[in-house]
Amino acid sequence: MEKCGLETDANQRIVTLERILRENQFPKSSFLGYPLLQHALLDPHFQIKKLGVDANWLYYGFFEGAVSGYNPLNSACYYSQNSVLETWFANPFVDSRDLNEGEHLVYELLSLVHDWLHNWTYRVVEQNFPCGMGRAEITSDNFEDFVFIHILSEAVARLGQDYWLLSERDLNTFVDVGSIISPLFTNYRKHYLGEFRKFNPDFTVQDKGFFWKYLHLNCTGEFEGFGKGDMDRSPALLHWAHHELEISDQLRFYTRQWLSYLSQGKIKPDKISHAPCEYLTTRHKEMAAVVQEALWSEIMLGKRQALPLLPTPSWTAQGMPEIDFRFVNLGAWKQDVHSIEKDVRVTDSFDFFYRQFVSRHDFMATPPQAKGLVHKARQYKDVALLYYLFKDVPFLSLPDEPYDLYFIN
Repeated sequence: MEKCGLETDANQRIVTLERILRENQFPKSSFLGYPLLQHALLDPHFQIKKLGVDANWLYYGFFEGAVSGYNPLNSACYYSQNSVLETWFANPFVDSRDLNEGEHLVYELLSLVHDWLHNWTYRVVEQNFPCGMGRAEITSDNFEDFVFIHILSEAVARLGQDYWLLSERDLNTFVDVGSIISPLFTNYRKHYLGEFRKFNPDFTVQDKGFFWKYLHLNCTGEFEGFGKGDMDRSPALLHWAHHELEISDQLRFYTRQWLSYLSQGKIKPDKISHAPCEYLTTRHKEMAAVVQEALWSEIMLGKRQALPLLPTPSWTAQGMPEIDFRFVNLGAWKQDVHSIEKDVRVTDSFDFFYRQFVSRHDFMATPPQAKGLVHKARQYKDVALLYYLFKDVPFLSLPDEPYDLYFIN
């Protein structure tokens, strides 16, 4: 089997992938057989970009959570230069089982599709309802409109991949990889349907109506069709509903936090809350209806949408006096990383600073003593100890990395 990489610019990647798919010579265990990954990689306006990050810190259990970040405004997926995804991009013909120890390849590729669907939603909205997402000044008048669009994009990313596709058809029917984590971002499984219908006989996932119920959940934190008494009587329903309610609450809160930070302080912290997002305005309903139809066509009918490239975003947190490493890419921070002191700027987002700082160092080149003590720096939020442990390990950073990335997952 020839070796042919996909880690190229979009045009070359599409030419390569179209030829591979046309010849149909890849093994059943290759992720090239996953249709939504094909859609993402065949999108001419979606870039695949590498960051100076070593994912081995995550693989070996030093922390959990995103180490590469994302930003749906940038029309790109970001991945670690030392990762199983980097290996897969270099040779997508490989048997995915050889790279999927710990399910890391499955997680990273499904996350790529998830990030693509975020950006896909932004582009559907921009094509049909130009609103300046990423460019217009963020004000108190339009803040909640932008909050709604991002919440809509998250609902689309989970609904499209996890509910409409992977809860109905197990990932292993597309890719013979023996995965047990499909779908990735929800606890719902098709075999729960009979249990849930004992409490709501009309409940169904595989139709357009579920789009509105799921959007309502993410915007308000309210489950339509189920009550607390139902959840008390069904552990399966509680397991699913509790997770979705928790995620929807965090989504509203962190979306407002992120957009507030990008507003350069124009939206004050006292306006950031877990409160429901207004989504029943005529314009919001029209947006959602167009996105719903496009998503159904993309996922359920397999018809790829021709969407324009988003204009280059101007929203940035650069210049903000307080650095929030939930939303700032340490690899693009223009100051000397070793100039950070242990103060409120770091302490407020220390865990995100810690994950970024540690993963910006080559895992194999880090001395065993440093690996053994790094958890102490996290426990005590000790920036000086971090610097000392990694003083002889090169800091990884690639040219032209984006400053604004979202690291909460």
